[in-house]
Amino acid sequence: MTTVVGKTCPYCQAPIKPGAPAVVCSACAMPHHADCWQENGRCTTFGCDGTSAGVPQGQSIPPANISHTETPVRRPVKPGSIFVWVFGIIALLLLIWAVDSSLNSHDGSKTAAPLGPDAGEERTNATDGATMILIPVGEFLMGSSDNDKLAGPEEKPQHSVYLDAYYIYKNDVTVAEYRTFCTATGRVMPAAPPWGWIDTHPIVNVSWDDAKAYADWAGASLPTEAQWEKAARGTDGRIYPWGNEWDAAKCSNAATTTSPVGSFPASASPYGCLDMAGNVGQWCADWYGADYYQHTPSRNPTGPETGAARVLRGGSWNNNTSGIFHIPFRGNSDPADSSNNNGFRCVLRSPEP
Repeated sequence: MTTVVGKTCPYCQAPIKPGAPAVVCSACAMPHHADCWQENGRCTTFGCDGTSAGVPQGQSIPPANISHTETPVRRPVKPGSIFVWVFGIIALLLLIWAVDSSLNSHDGSKTAAPLGPDAGEERTNATDGATMILIPVGEFLMGSSDNDKLAGPEEKPQHSVYLDAYYIYKNDVTVAEYRTFCTATGRVMPAAPPWGWIDTHPIVNVSWDDAKAYADWAGASLPTEAQWEKAARGTDGRIYPWGNEWDAAKCSNAATTTSPVGSFPASASPYGCLDMAGNVGQWCADWYGADYYQHTPSRNPTGPETGAARVLRGGSWNNNTSGIFHIPFRGNSDPADSSNNNGFRCVLRSPEP
C-alpha cells in the first residue's frame, strides 16, 4: 500500500486523523476525508484533476500510512481571486486620485487641472500674421465664488460653462497690425495717444465698432465674454492669470503708458495668453448685463440680446486697483467709446478635426 504524506484534507482543510475513513487520489496521492470525497466527487487538490482513488471509499488508511509530520495548511489561490484583488487596488487608487483632484481644483498653489489635448497649440492667422493659441473644447468655471473678496454681485454666481474649441490671439492687436488693416481697407488710423504710436504696443483709441471691423477683416471675431475668461484663467477657477495672489510686478498697471505686448511673460495664463490682466482693457463681443449670470446658458453663452454697453475685460495700464485685474471683473463701456485705456484681441473658431 502506498504511504501517504501529509494529513490535511484539501477539501475541508481539517486534519485526517489516523484510522479515520479516507480516500487517496491516485493522481496526486493526497488523502481526503471519505465524506469530503463523496460530496465533491473528485480530487480537490489545487492543480490536480484526478477522479479515482487508491483506497476505496469508506475504508480506513492504516495508521502507519499517515505521516504525523505537521504541515502548514495551504489554501489554494484561485485565478479569479487574483483578478479581484488587482481590480480592487486599481479602483482604490483611482478613487484617491479623484478625491485629491476635487479637493485641489480651486487652489492655485496646486497642480492645475488638465487643460485637454493640444491645449496651447499655436497657429498664425494668415491675414494679419497674429499668433493664435488653441483653447480646447470643454467646461471651465466662470464668475466669482463667495470666497473671492474682490468679487462684485455682477460676477456671481460662479458657474460651469461649456465652450466649443477656438483660437484666441496670444497678444492684443498691435499698432503695427492695426495700421496694416487701415492700409488694406482705406480706414483712417485713430488719434494717437499722448505717447504716440509705437508699433509693438497695443492699439488704443478704438471703439467697439473699430475692433469688430478689424476682426471681420482678419476673418475672425471679438471673443465672447466666456471665451475671454476661459483663455485667461483655464479650468481651475483661479483669480488671476498666474494664480490666486495679486502681484503688481506681473502686469502693466499704475503706469503712464502702455507697454509692448508680451512684456510680462510671468502673467501668462494657463494656455499661454499674455496681457490678460493689465496693459489695455479688451473689448468683448457681448452686450453687458449686470444680472446675466443669473440666467446664462451653460453652453457657448453669447451675452444678452441687447444692451446699452459692451463688455470690457482685463484692466488697463493706468488702473491701480487689484480688483480690476482679477479675471472675473466685468467692465463695460459705451461701444462708441475710444479711450486710450482700451484695445482688443480676436478669436477664430477651431476648424473641425
